[in-house]
Amino acid sequence: MQDPRPIHAIVTAGGTFEPIDDIRGITNKSRGRLGLAIARALAQRDSRIRFLGGPFVRERPRPEERITDISFTSCVDLAGKLLAQPRPDLLFMAAAVADYTPIPEEGKIASDAGELTIRMVRNPKILPQLRGRFGKETFLVGFKLLSGASREQLITAAREQLRKCRTNLCVANDQQLVTRDRHPIIVVTPEGGAINFDGSAEEVAEALVAFVLQRMQVQWFHSTTTTQPRLGITIPEGKDPMVAAEQLLRFAQDAGLLTAAPDGNISLRDGTPRTPNTTNLLITPRHVPKDAITGADLIAARVDHDARRVDFSAERDDRKPSIDTGVHAELYRRFPWIHGFLHFHDAIVLLDAATAFPYPCGSYEEAAEIADALMENALVTDLHGDRQPFAVRLTHHGFLIGIEDGGVERLIREWQVARDAYLVHLREIGKTTLAEAVACHDDTVMTLSPIFASAQIIGVLAKHRSPEFVSAFLLPEHRNGGHGDFVLDQLDAHGYTIGAHDQCQVLGYYTDRGFRKIGMYEDIALLEPPSRRPDLRIAATACCYDPMTDQVLLGLRKTPPWLGYWAFPGGGIRANESIIAGLRRELSEELGNDPTEGADPYWTLETGVGDAEGNGYRVVVHYFLTTAHRMPCASEELDARWMPREEALQLRPMGAGTRRVLRMLKQEPTILRIHR
Repeated sequence: MQDPRPIHAIVTAGGTFEPIDDIRGITNKSRGRLGLAIARALAQRDSRIRFLGGPFVRERPRPEERITDISFTSCVDLAGKLLAQPRPDLLFMAAAVADYTPIPEEGKIASDAGELTIRMVRNPKILPQLRGRFGKETFLVGFKLLSGASREQLITAAREQLRKCRTNLCVANDQQLVTRDRHPIIVVTPEGGAINFDGSAEEVAEALVAFVLQRMQVQWFHSTTTTQPRLGITIPEGKDPMVAAEQLLRFAQDAGLLTAAPDGNISLRDGTPRTPNTTNLLITPRHVPKDAITGADLIAARVDHDARRVDFSAERDDRKPSIDTGVHAELYRRFPWIHGFLHFHDAIVLLDAATAFPYPCGSYEEAAEIADALMENALVTDLHGDRQPFAVRLTHHGFLIGIEDGGVERLIREWQVARDAYLVHLREIGKTTLAEAVACHDDTVMTLSPIFASAQIIGVLAKHRSPEFVSAFLLPEHRNGGHGDFVLDQLDAHGYTIGAHDQCQVLGYYTDRGFRKIGMYEDIALLEPPSRRPDLRIAATACCYDPMTDQVLLGLRKTPPWLGYWAFPGGGIRANESIIAGLRRELSEELGNDPTEGADPYWTLETGVGDAEGNGYRVVVHYFLTTAHRMPCASEELDARWMPREEALQLRPMGAGTRRVLRMLKQEPTILRIHR
């Protein structure tokens, strides 16, 4: 919700100067370019900005920019001036503050000694003091700078800062990647998201400010305690929701969806509310490991939708309901046939819909975003109008599954069937040790979690402990329907090493999709996913589809390594060439014209592809809605023609990526929107 008041913001920037003596001092490379760009981006939005800049910032705000300019020198000076400021709505702590300061000496240290020892003491950390000084109303953005670090190291350090300093966001970046023209950052959220921003310092600042303001200007649900047990609900005779809630909790724990981390939650509608503008539910507590709680830990809550207030009754004074309580209640109100929710972060889920923006968890806007994503994709009912359970990806925040009445019992049955089938499969391929581990629920050998298609369990993901690899098992009735490609997408996105047993005869399935064999463990081939391959080549193809005639443009390859294969037109992208420019060049070379007529693609899909020579490709398939009036010309590379889609589906041999997209065209149009 946009607040009409101007935002009062503080931006700190630049390095500190820590004196050694009266003349010399210690500083760092920071010159405050990103911080000043942030201040200017805020000022352009009519915010009231106080800019605290270090002594060596490259540039200071100009008077006409209406930015209050405050100078600081040392860490102590910055702390004093910053903590003395009136409470801001928003604070970017972008200054590069020295961790240590010398014990200064009076005068000037003589320079005739061959060696000099400088004693230093640790500076007090400023960032951890800001939440206590300014309160929870201030939106705090911390910064974490490393050098020569991996992406994983940056994200880990940022998450630690979020936890220790109670900031709302952390901006992480690597000094070695910063240049005059480029200032890449990773924005890490408390929900676990890690979002890339790239471009010049000014471009990154503009995008960062827009992102922060959208997360900052949200509406929250506020919690109050009550001593009334179960909050005065009416419980249907013989159908206490507490029983189903306990079953859902145990299922989520057994399935590895709720772990020792505090992330994730479950909830269930709790009886009949007294008034139409309230929703009662049972939900897990916040900030506790989720693998050890029991039904006794579930908290009864009542949400007043008009007041956005959460009243709750808990057995322990130190427990509060999940921050998502208001979100779940709002979704219960909008989708009255949904009786339970299951939220988790780490699993394989074939989606019904995906949110577009990562609003803070627990905000009203997050609930509205989820509802909008479902309604946009028309996936709350099936073709017969029956109301359905659903699975939504919360962008940069895991997954949410909506469960129908009776859905808890269904999930428990499906999980048992999937586990039993996987156990039989392990015994059939001779992996008796692994089978015994599954039968005994021995998590020291491997852990199992469900593979979901929407809210239905269709398989098992097995995570092996030593060596570390995963195996995906789909129930036989869910194979050959395109599910496997979507599962591989997510395995690739996670960067998992894949284990493929010789007897499963799936090695070619993986290598056709860009996975590469890197070793063996007993009789299991270990495969590296495309996302980890440093040798991947980038390519682009065009799926040109005429919906009026139900025709698609397809060609027969005339050169290795795809000689004799049916494929979409397209090819490799050259160095310093954008993907779309390279695609249009390839279309012109292979077809003699551009059948897309310069139109933008309706959606794109990235997929891994491997050829017979062991090369791997990251292919970006561009889907165009066009007409079949422009006929292609034969070329040395491709003999292409328009043909009915059903005819194209029967052609062989065909690359895995081309076949996948053609199969997607048969499905409901809503599945395509998820890839836009």
